[in-house]
Amino acid sequence: MLTSHEIFVGQFMKNSERRSVYKQIKDLVKKAQTVAQKELEQRRQRLQAKLELEDKLYQEEFAENVKSRIIEIKSERDRRDKEFLQEMIIKRKLEDCYEIREALSRRDMLQVKEAQLEQITEKQRALIRQRQTDEYWRKVCDTHARHYEKQLEKEQRLLKNMKAHKGKGLDEQIALNQHERDLELERKRQEAEELAKHLHELSLEKCRLRVPPKMQIYRKELLDMIAEKKAKREGEECDRIEEHRKLMREIASEQQDHSAALLQRKRAVYKATMEYIDYARRLHNLVEDAEAARNARIDDLRHVDICTKSNLALEVKQKAELAKLYYAELRRQMCEEYERRLREGQEMREQKITENRFVQPAKSKAELLAEQRKVREELDHQL
Repeated sequence: MLTSHEIFVGQFMKNSERRSVYKQIKDLVKKAQTVAQKELEQRRQRLQAKLELEDKLYQEEFAENVKSRIIEIKSERDRRDKEFLQEMIIKRKLEDCYEIREALSRRDMLQVKEAQLEQITEKQRALIRQRQTDEYWRKVCDTHARHYEKQLEKEQRLLKNMKAHKGKGLDEQIALNQHERDLELERKRQEAEELAKHLHELSLEKCRLRVPPKMQIYRKELLDMIAEKKAKREGEECDRIEEHRKLMREIASEQQDHSAALLQRKRAVYKATMEYIDYARRLHNLVEDAEAARNARIDDLRHVDICTKSNLALEVKQKAELAKLYYAELRRQMCEEYERRLREGQEMREQKITENRFVQPAKSKAELLAEQRKVREELDHQL
């Protein structure tokens, strides 16, 4: 039988130990949070430095591209000026040479005559084709008219026969006429089917003759390749299904192991509870039970520390991915803005009228320097 003093001592030790463990857990959690915050700040600083470095590199690359583009524009403008000057020189020489001018006029006259002759030939061919088409449709209309006249004569003859033999065998004559008409329709239908079949065979034969042997070999190889890819895809699908089944079996086994481990942990908790009850009953085992409880608390603290670090790592990873997406979007927008500006500059340059230096008066050196200074200021402003 325990005395009140022993019970008080045991309760005091239990409360003191619990408060100490809680304080240790709280201090360790604060320390883990501080370390994680420092690591996060360091990573943020490194990421900011990387972003600044990439921004600087992009600005340098952009400046180099603009400089190279300006050089290309200047060289292209000089090339166009040289070509224009060369063309004007050639044109002036051609205008000064009488023989070349006569030869060019003769060539133009021959080209015009050839074009006119080609137009006349094309018109004659069109008239011939139109005449052939008209002749064909005239024959078709004549054939239809003759067929209609024959059909009309046949019906009139049948009506006369029907009137002549109205008193006797009228039903037999009607049935005979109907049978003849059915036979005629069946014969026409069979002829139309045979004609369509023959036309289909002719079209297939034309297609076969039109396709070269190399194309047939290519089609055969293409069909073989399609069949091989289909078989390969089916094999990959079977492998994927088998892998999925294997994964499901592994998940089921892991769940079973987890259930067994959970049951084992529950049993361990129950056993620890029973040991604690025994500890309360037996005061002389107080030190050993306290040590076991302290170890259990340290394990819990380690679990909390691991969970906290994993959560912080996941949060840092998500923020890094979000920053990466933001940076990609910003870079895309900057590229689009740069391309838009280049297009606008190109459109403005295309809309400008080429200066004819042979008509306008020559500019002085001061005016040329002023224009160059103005262009340089505009380019600096754009950059």
